[in-house]
Amino acid sequence: FMAYTRSNSSIKRVREVFETKNTIISPINPIPIDMLNTPNDIEFKNVSFAYNNSKNAIENLNIKIEPGQVIGIIGGTGSGKSSIVNLIPRFYDVTEGEILIGGTNIKEYDLKELRKFVSIVPQNNMLFEGTIEENLRWRNEYATEDDIVLALKIAQAYEFVKEQPDYLKSKVLRNGSNFSG
Repeated sequence: FMAYTRSNSSIKRVREVFETKNTIISPINPIPIDMLNTPNDIEFKNVSFAYNNSKNAIENLNIKIEPGQVIGIIGGTGSGKSSIVNLIPRFYDVTEGEILIGGTNIKEYDLKELRKFVSIVPQNNMLFEGTIEENLRWRNEYATEDDIVLALKIAQAYEFVKEQPDYLKSKVLRNGSNFSG
């Protein structure tokens, strides 16, 4: 009886989570985003952001990042560095202001297409048990070997992988523990 009472409460909460509607959605008539022809400058205009109506994690940010430009974001723990990056693919929406890619507000692009256009390398790497190739196919299970090699070259990891005994078929242990950072 006690187990039923506890599990019933848990089931209600799990159901609540599954029934929650996502507030970040694609527009009804999205603007196409062409990865090859869309200008890829990124501009934050008067951007502020707060988690769950709390104090702003980002306040009135104005910055324009030109194509090919490399920037560094420096700050202490909790200063909003990851939040800035996570706003670009709309993992969260800005509280105030707007983010533009190629002069267009990111809210005007289809969410799925926007997320294909933006790549993020998280601060903690994550590798899954299997092979190097299987890890690289998470993004696109139909990727050709040429696609995989291109991705490795862009990530500056091709030389490392090429030196592995079984190349793309080399084993990856849980969390990538057989590779250094």
